[in-house]
Amino acid sequence: MTDEFEDRLGNWAAWARPRRMIVASCRSLESQYKAPPMWEYPQLKTEIDINDAMRIEEVLTGETFPKKAMAIIVYSYVYPWLNFSGALRKINRFGGEHVKQSNFDEKLLDAKRVLRNTLKITDAEQLYKVV
Repeated sequence: MTDEFEDRLGNWAAWARPRRMIVASCRSLESQYKAPPMWEYPQLKTEIDINDAMRIEEVLTGETFPKKAMAIIVYSYVYPWLNFSGALRKINRFGGEHVKQSNFDEKLLDAKRVLRNTLKITDAEQLYKVV
């Protein structure tokens, strides 16, 4: 996959990720602690291309996109911290060919190919859509 497509998936994942999981700072329980001025916090990427993220979300949740491929992409990008075996159980609930740890990378690559090709088709349809 191209770096540009990976960047698009990362952008979509940042947009789709539950907001409560984003940690911007660390505080004491009393919320009174102030960091010394010499500390610098890493800057989080705050610029999210919402339009592109919503296009990817629209394709992923569309009726024609394979649900198992959607689940593989979602659990790989939006919830990367989940237990791998638990994510596999949830992915395999969608039926079809059983995804195992040994063939997960292959299935992820297939799912990303399907997504990339579907995005190309929908982008072309939008480009030539007469308003």
